[in-house]
Amino acid sequence: MGELHLEIIVDRMKREFKVDANIGAPQVAYRETITRSAEIDYIHRKQTGGSGQFARVKIRFEPLPAGSGFVFENKVVGGNVPKEFVPGVEKGLRGACEKRHHRRLPAYRLQGPAV
Repeated sequence: MGELHLEIIVDRMKREFKVDANIGAPQVAYRETITRSAEIDYIHRKQTGGSGQFARVKIRFEPLPAGSGFVFENKVVGGNVPKEFVPGVEKGLRGACEKRHHRRLPAYRLQGPAV
């Protein structure tokens, strides 16, 4: 339910039941975390003229002990990925975690990219 639903219920409580409610920001009472290892193998292909773009990224997510935070390990095989790209991959993964968990990083290890 959204905030509009909450506002309607609060208004009804005040109007119909004469109950004065102490209202604050809605809070989510649960968190998610990774409980087992998982691997992603993604191939990016985009042909826009010329040589186009191609990339293969393998990422492994592993659970860590509670409170360990976010760990990123670069396991590039053969040096096929320029070193300038690795910080961008880490930043993207951190950003996705922060967006998903509202600035709370879960405890898990990310290993990638590997080509």
